[in-house]
Amino acid sequence: MMNLSQSEQKVLAARTAVETLVQKGLIFSGMKIGLGTGSTALPAVKRLSEYIADGTLKDIKAVVTSFQTENACADWGIPVYSFKDRLIGGELDLAIDGADEIDNMYPSCRSCNHYKHTLTIEKFRKSLECMPNVLMRDSVTYKNAVRYGLIKHPETCKIEFYFEKRGKNNG
Repeated sequence: MMNLSQSEQKVLAARTAVETLVQKGLIFSGMKIGLGTGSTALPAVKRLSEYIADGTLKDIKAVVTSFQTENACADWGIPVYSFKDRLIGGELDLAIDGADEIDNMYPSCRSCNHYKHTLTIEKFRKSLECMPNVLMRDSVTYKNAVRYGLIKHPETCKIEFYFEKRGKNNG
């Protein structure tokens, strides 16, 4: 294997991350995607623009985190929207930031993205799936709500993220 510089490794990682997400159906036409900033984000944005240009992806709406990324999107033909725009509705399907870490692709809305932080998608899923049991163990209010029939404690909890549901419907 050739020795790649750190810059070349970042470009390869970013491009591979986007390619993997497209191949696995986690990025698909019609998505609202957050695009990050930095030396790894720009090659990811460039690869995304190539999928748009060749028709693999259509109707992608980008929300960017910097002037630099906004300019790159303008140069490469990716439509940019404000997070507050009606077409975005304050929710993203996916955010790509830290594109050199493919396990850190964010699966959800802004508040979930913040909560997920650096967990892998599977660790985040496990964390969410145990929440009802943690609440039952630690929260008197939750226990009382269950006892009085205000809420139903789930026997099992299987999390399927929005982007996974949408991917099934589009693929």
